[in-house]
Amino acid sequence: MSGRVTLAGSERVEVPGSRRVGAVPPDERISVSVVLAPRQRVDAQDRMSAATNEQHGQRSYVAPEDVEKVFGADPASAERVREFAAAHRLSVDDVNLARRTVRLSGTVADVCAAFETSVERFEYEGATYRGRTGALTIPEELDGVITAVFGIDDRPVARHHAVSPLPASTSNTLSALQVAAAYKFPAGFDGSGQTVGIIEFGGGYRQQDLADFASGLGVAAPQTVDVSVDGATNSPQAPPAKQGDPDFDLEVALDIEVVGAIAPAAKIPVYFAPNTTAGWHDAISTAITDTANSPSVLSISWGASENSAFFSTAVMNDISTLLAQAVQTGITVLFSSGDFGSANAPKSQQTDQLAHVDFPASDPNATGCGGTVLTLDANGAITAEEVWNNGTSSSGGGISDVFDVPTFQGNAAIPASANPGGRVGRGVPDVAGHADAYSIQLRGQSTSALGTSAVAPLWAGLVARINQALGRRAGLLNPTLYGGVVAANGFNDITSGSNGAYSAGAGWDACTGLGSPIGERILAVLRGPAAVTSVSPTSGPPGTSITVTGTGFTGASAVGFGSTAADTFSVDSDTQITVTAPNGAGTVDITVTTPGGASATGADDQFTFTSAGSGQ
Repeated sequence: MSGRVTLAGSERVEVPGSRRVGAVPPDERISVSVVLAPRQRVDAQDRMSAATNEQHGQRSYVAPEDVEKVFGADPASAERVREFAAAHRLSVDDVNLARRTVRLSGTVADVCAAFETSVERFEYEGATYRGRTGALTIPEELDGVITAVFGIDDRPVARHHAVSPLPASTSNTLSALQVAAAYKFPAGFDGSGQTVGIIEFGGGYRQQDLADFASGLGVAAPQTVDVSVDGATNSPQAPPAKQGDPDFDLEVALDIEVVGAIAPAAKIPVYFAPNTTAGWHDAISTAITDTANSPSVLSISWGASENSAFFSTAVMNDISTLLAQAVQTGITVLFSSGDFGSANAPKSQQTDQLAHVDFPASDPNATGCGGTVLTLDANGAITAEEVWNNGTSSSGGGISDVFDVPTFQGNAAIPASANPGGRVGRGVPDVAGHADAYSIQLRGQSTSALGTSAVAPLWAGLVARINQALGRRAGLLNPTLYGGVVAANGFNDITSGSNGAYSAGAGWDACTGLGSPIGERILAVLRGPAAVTSVSPTSGPPGTSITVTGTGFTGASAVGFGSTAADTFSVDSDTQITVTAPNGAGTVDITVTTPGGASATGADDQFTFTSAGSGQ
C-alpha cells in the first residue's frame, strides 16, 4: 500500500469570527475540482520579466487553440486521477485537460476519506458553509501530479468591491462616458471586434436594465453572453434587506454597464461562478481557455486579503499560475484593489490592526486598480482629483506581504510597508480611476454605485478601445505603464488624500498607484510612433492648409516641417491631421510626434515650399 503526503499549500484555518453550528451529513453529495500540474512549467516571474523587455508590437502569444497543447495537463495525469477516484468510490464528472481540471463527486464521507480530512458546518456573517481545517493528503504517487483540490471547503472566498452611496454621501456621480471623456479615452473607437470578459461570483442582471441604461446614454445595449461555471447562473436577486448588506446585483450591473458604455460594440461574456475556491479556479481557468468567446481583457472586481482565512496558499498559487498563463495568451487582467483602504477590511473585521493588500490585485501579472474622486467643470474637464476616501470606504492599497517588488516597479520608489518590519514588496495598486460614483440602472431604477469595482471595468473598456486601435492584444500592461507611459506623462498624478496608513504623493503611491489614465497617451505609447502615408497638397507657399494622412495620430503633440514646428494644426481623427504650413523653403519631411515618438521619414511625407519664408 502506498504512503501519503501532504498536499502543499492545502492548509486551511477557521475564519475569524465564524462559529461551528453542526455536522455535515456524511451522505451529502459534493463536487470537488482536482487541479493537475501543467504539461509545461508556467513561470509567472519569467513571463513577466520577458514582457518587461519586449516591445508591444513584438510580443507573440499562445493562440487559444494551442492552450491545451502548451499549458494543459498530461492525459496520463488525468488517467491516474481516474484510478484514484475509482479506488475511493468517487465519480469522475468531467475532465478538461486545457483547464487542468478533473471534476470529482461523491458523498462527504467518501471525499473526506479520499483526502484524509473532515468537515463541519460553520456560520459567518449570517451565512453557513462547509468548512475544514488543517491540510489535505494525497497518495505519494500523485505528488507532483495533483497541485490543488478545491471544493471540499466551500466558504465564501472574496468580497465584491461595489457599494451604494451612503445617505449623506459626498459622491460626485458621473456617467461612464463623462469619465472616459475626462480621461481622454481614444475617440473614434467603440470596442468593435473586441471581447471583454467579466467574472462574477454572485448575483445577476436584467436585460431591460441594460437596455434602459444604454438608451439613456445613446449607445447600443451591451452584448452580453452568459457563461455558467459550476452550475452558477445569471440570477438577479431582491434588494438587500438593509443599507450595507451585500448587493451582488449592484456589482454585476456596475461592471457590465461601465464596460458597455465605453466599448458598446464589444462582446461581453459574463462568467458566473460560486464564490468558493473551486469557483475561483474554475471561473478563471474557463475564461482564459474559452475558445468560443476568446476574451482579450478580463475585469474582476472581487478579492480578499493575501494569505487570509479566505485565500489559502494553494488558492493564491493556483490563481498566480492562471494569471501567468493569461499573460502568455495576451489577455489583460484587471482587478479592483479593494474598498477598505490600507486595512482592506471593514473596521469590525480589522482583527490584527495591520495593513493588508487585496489579492489578486497584488499579483504582478494583474493590473490593480485603485480609486479616486473626480471633479469636472461645465465642459467636462478635470478641475480636481483626489484619493477616494469617504470616511467609511476608501481606495485599497499598500505593500504586498507575499510578492516581491517586480522588475517593472524597480524605478517606482516603492516605500516600505507600514507594518512592523517595514517590508518592501510589490506595491498596490498600479493605476487608479474615478470611483465615487457612477450612474447605473438597477432593478428598473436609475441609481448610482461606487467603489474600486468601477475602476477595473473602466480600464477594461479603455483596453478594449486600445486593442481595437492597435489591431492586436495589448496583453500585460504593467511593464509599459511603469516605463513608456510614465515617460510620456500618460497619467494624472494624484497627490491629495490618503487611504489610512498611506498618503498620496508625487509619482507612484499606495493609494492611487501611478495615477488615473490619459487614454490617448497610453494608446500612443503602446502603438509606437505614428506613420505618415501621404500629404495633400504636396507643395505650396507658407500658410497652405495641408491634409496629412496616416495612422496613430491620436494624442499628437507636434507636427514638424523639417526642423520647423507648425504653429497651427488639428487632429481630425486617428488617421488625419490638418496643418498650416509654417515659413520654410525647399523640400522637407512632415513628421508627426505623439507620446509614442516621432514618425519615420520617407518619400510619402514630403512637402515642397513654392515660395521662401523666413524659416529654414
